[in-house]
Amino acid sequence: MAQRFRDAKPGVSVTIDPRDALTLRVTMPGREPMTVMLDHLRHVCSHSTPADCASTKTEFVENTLALPPKPQFNRSQLRVVIRGKDYVDYVKSTMAGERLPVMHPVGEDLFAIVAADTAKTTVLMSPARLRDLGLNPAEGWTLALRQTRATLPKLPTVAALRNAPIVFEHWPLAAALLIDLPGWARLSAAIGPDLFVTVVADDYVFVATKPDGVDFDGFKAAVVEDCEQQSRCVSPNVYRFRDGMWRIAR
Repeated sequence: MAQRFRDAKPGVSVTIDPRDALTLRVTMPGREPMTVMLDHLRHVCSHSTPADCASTKTEFVENTLALPPKPQFNRSQLRVVIRGKDYVDYVKSTMAGERLPVMHPVGEDLFAIVAADTAKTTVLMSPARLRDLGLNPAEGWTLALRQTRATLPKLPTVAALRNAPIVFEHWPLAAALLIDLPGWARLSAAIGPDLFVTVVADDYVFVATKPDGVDFDGFKAAVVEDCEQQSRCVSPNVYRFRDGMWRIAR
């Protein structure tokens, strides 16, 4: 995708985030740099033919480079996405102040970030961008959270988890299920300390129970390998719910 952007228009330069191949930094003459997130494009291509995917990529590049200097969003597009510490560290290294997106920690290395989920891409929402929608950061967070929850499945039941692992696969923004800290607290209290989750991708969350031990250590190693196979891995870690938030199972 980086080369597609470079070839599409003279003077375009692209930097790929070394920690996240689905995040590009695109610069055009006379314009502020754009952070382009390819989550939506990846999801579309994973459910289309190679020819349709190629066509979608071409259209994506054309539409992105044709965006007005100040992107236009609306309130209905606000969502909350989950990202790991490496991603957040990268965002903080490239943005500051009013350009830093609104975010809240949900785990020791997991963050919930307000974003605009458009038809073409996912754009992180800063306080300045939220003000353009007539919202302050708290209002933007509340609205994004409500609209995200409306698109998600319900948390697993105690009975279902005691019967078998639960997998949320190919469900857009499934990782945002981890934001419901009160809900997970109740589930964890009912299930016990062996509850764990993994979140290797935006659209893949695995929930099950397993005690600490050799088998669990082997499972954690497998999750790391799974993470390495993802275009964008949210986290290579396995999490237990402890003290009101997600903690890395060590």
